[in-house]
Amino acid sequence: MKMPDTADPIATFAPELFRGGTALVTGGGRGIGRAIALGFARLGANVVIASRKPDNLEPTAEEIRALGRECLAVPTNIREVAEVDRLVAASLERFGAIDFLINNAGGQFPARPSQISDNGWRAVIDLNLNGTWNVLSRVGPHLLERGSGAVVNVVHIYSFDRGAPAFAHSGAARAGVVNLTRSL
Repeated sequence: MKMPDTADPIATFAPELFRGGTALVTGGGRGIGRAIALGFARLGANVVIASRKPDNLEPTAEEIRALGRECLAVPTNIREVAEVDRLVAASLERFGAIDFLINNAGGQFPARPSQISDNGWRAVIDLNLNGTWNVLSRVGPHLLERGSGAVVNVVHIYSFDRGAPAFAHSGAARAGVVNLTRSL
């Protein structure tokens, strides 16, 4: 029996584990989201990637296609309900189903709590908490109707038992995502 390559974490999974499935990854054009999208593709899934910035999407989409997988790249601001509705509709039209939802999109800026403006606070809450809800509330019913699927909501360590003074706004939003996840 050949042992998996421990330098490649994907090698620990069965080849083609997600073949025939579709993963929707928000924030899928770069960073952690890009790595997640490529991981799903390497394991056989079709992938939908969404990002506010179209320039982030096409290079990742090309990498996914180079792996022999289908990829739908949809510019989407998850804060905008109409854009999320279009994302979900395009995903279902192209692939017929969404099997995995990875709510990865988010963002923040470092600032002392006393330096966060009301608009800055609202922008971070809207992106990280409301944006996650916007996608989840539209994909969730599809998963329930099908009786299968998985959702992963990505948060950072500041969402749990420790805070971070430079990220009070993001920590509050992501703690809301943690509670939302537990509640669902």
